[in-house]
Amino acid sequence: MIKIILTTLIFIITFSSCIRKKDPASPAVQKTSDSHLITKWYNNHTAAITLTFDHGKPNATRNKRIHKLLLENDLIIDYELVTSLYQEYPDRLTFLYDSLLYWGFGYFGHGHYHLNHDTCTYEEAYENIKACYDLMIDWNLKPVANAYPHGGGHELQSQ
Repeated sequence: MIKIILTTLIFIITFSSCIRKKDPASPAVQKTSDSHLITKWYNNHTAAITLTFDHGKPNATRNKRIHKLLLENDLIIDYELVTSLYQEYPDRLTFLYDSLLYWGFGYFGHGHYHLNHDTCTYEEAYENIKACYDLMIDWNLKPVANAYPHGGGHELQSQ
């Protein structure tokens, strides 16, 4: 009897998942008033995956081996930018411009300092992220994302 009930439940769950009105993986397309299409993902793909590397020294020897492997496999990666380190070690910024961006690699803000924003006040977290953003603008980069150092972002004041 239990076997029949379980089989029936599995069938109902499976069947009901196939008749959803909207596929969550389908691309989202919106039409603007001037006939431009806005898609959720690049080229109207159904999803996006971004490989990121939470490592502040992209020009390290071991990272260059990783870059070679990625490029050989037609992959790219996004690096964190802790802007205070890029100020302290300008060779990292030069490497970003001359190599990473040339290869199509990306970047994301990670704060001016590598702080755990969950241990900061709202103002401290904001100032750290804003300083990173402002420097990226000064460096003619186009910041579109920021990631919390230390896997943070759990506390209300840091969100």
